Amino acid sequence: MNNKALERSVNHLQILFSIVFGISITTLLSKITTIINDIGYKNMKIYIPYLLMGLSYFILVIPFYHGANRYMDQTYILNNDKNEKRFSLMIDFFFLFFEGVIFLILSLLIKNIHWFYIIICLLLFYDFLWVGLSFLYNNCEQIKKNNTKYKWWGICNVITGIIILLSNSINIWTDVIYLHIFIFILLFIRSVLDYILVWDFYFPQKA
Repeated sequence: MNNKALERSVNHLQILFSIVFGISITTLLSKITTIINDIGYKNMKIYIPYLLMGLSYFILVIPFYHGANRYMDQTYILNNDKNEKRFSLMIDFFFLFFEGVIFLILSLLIKNIHWFYIIICLLLFYDFLWVGLSFLYNNCEQIKKNNTKYKWWGICNVITGIIILLSNSINIWTDVIYLHIFIFILLFIRSVLDYILVWDFYFPQKA
């Protein structure tokens, strides 16, 4: 497969999982709008938890979607290595497509606090698993040379997932609003660390 043909294939697959991410975002916004309209604008305390859950969703979906597209670009379009394994493109696509499906499920669970945060944990663990496995089946040297940074990124994901899992399972909150605030702050810190740890990956310098 020549470079141009490969680039077109990658772009087509990126469009497919981008559609799933887009449907997920649209579904979440639609559900939050419906919740606010049903509750009424005078009862802010009731719908603030849903807004915090929505913000937690967006603080995750931005780096996840950004990272997925950068990974596909770097591995299959910008990669100068000629010995990449051909089957790895479809493996990565299915991993990323299913990640989009998980985000869609997350958006559908906005009214279910317990399962909403369980799915967020699943996303963090799933993303860690995919990135770990990707080192076994693709040959992109640009990705592999930053192996140590990705290990710290993976540890950050796993620790965040475990903390959310425990926070969601143990009844230590005097008001559920504190759970939402705590998890939002935790996910915000995770996303900031995500970008800091692999900044050059997200925003590569000009050659």
